[in-house]
Amino acid sequence: MNALEIAEHTKIDHLIGMSHMNIGICYEELKDYEKAAIHLKFSIKVFEKSEHSFLTKALFALTHVYAKKDNIDLALKYFMKGKGEAENKNDKEYIEKFKILEGLYFSHGEYELINEAFSYLADRKMFADMENFATEIGDYFYQTGELKLSNEFYRMSIEARRKIKRGEIINENQPNSIGSNGVE
Repeated sequence: MNALEIAEHTKIDHLIGMSHMNIGICYEELKDYEKAAIHLKFSIKVFEKSEHSFLTKALFALTHVYAKKDNIDLALKYFMKGKGEAENKNDKEYIEKFKILEGLYFSHGEYELINEAFSYLADRKMFADMENFATEIGDYFYQTGELKLSNEFYRMSIEARRKIKRGEIINENQPNSIGSNGVE
């Protein structure tokens, strides 16, 4: 049985929502944006109904999917909803991640928004996120002919990968991180 079948069998809403969200994120990685959107929308419905904390993450992922598909109207709709949700819940991580989407897709490469968000990610040693976003942003600036910025973000991606390989991904400032002072 796969995770979605198990979740559906247990009839536990948040597990069903999480399964759909994870499937949607996997389809996004495979660049199958249609299937990604279907699963992410389903997860959003479940998370809204149960008021689950992953609602912000699912809204972010769906915004990103629609932006990648160049469906800016739908992306903007989910961006506004997700950004508002992050702000209402004071979810600092997603407030910053929505800045990346805003800078990249809704304000045409607003460097300062992106830079602020990267500063937050770096402070929290979120190198996997930095690597993924930096590559995407590097591609964006390359396509717009801003080669200096493109190179800066490609280099940032490479450096994030190095830090991951060296094991610097553990964040001692977050109590739930492995190896932190709050976890034994």
